[in-house]
Amino acid sequence: MLPLPDYEHFQYNFSPPELPDELVAWAKLRECERRVATYTWAESNNDISNPQYRVLLNDALSGLLMTIEAVFQFLKDESFSRTKDLETWLAAQPEYDVLLRGLRTLRHFEAHVESKPAAGHISVVVGGPTTRRWSLQALGPSDLKRLRQPPLTVDLLPEWNGLVGQLRNVELFPRALQKLQVLLERAKELKKDSGSVTPVA
Repeated sequence: MLPLPDYEHFQYNFSPPELPDELVAWAKLRECERRVATYTWAESNNDISNPQYRVLLNDALSGLLMTIEAVFQFLKDESFSRTKDLETWLAAQPEYDVLLRGLRTLRHFEAHVESKPAAGHISVVVGGPTTRRWSLQALGPSDLKRLRQPPLTVDLLPEWNGLVGQLRNVELFPRALQKLQVLLERAKELKKDSGSVTPVA
């Protein structure tokens, strides 16, 4: 079994060495990094054919989804009190793509409808290696109808399902955190110009 991450001396990849006072959402991004490390640890110690830590794996996934959403909520409170709505601003940001929209949609399920646990896949190729991976769940139109305002729209479902069908969770999560990092950097400009009526696109 691999050792747990060293949280007391954690090496952050997407947060600045010193947390900037002007945007508390950075602290939540740091928490996201720690939660990804916890998820990665749980996944690395789980054999898909006989998972011993399946509850921990799914709890880690749920915690990560909730913390990603918390980044957006802190962002809303800190940078959008005197500007247009956060969702309007996000829609204009290229980083707010199918990945972040899909993760927020899964969080809505987790918080309001039902759990969408990590899905385990085993692929056996004749004469080749057996591969194992954990992925996020694919979604369909009927899933989105169960949510009031899902960030993921029906037209994006093929792209989302292709993404989670090809890449492992441990590959997707760092990508998501990098996108959050860019959004927080851009939001600092909104914080500086808090008297503006229209946010910078």
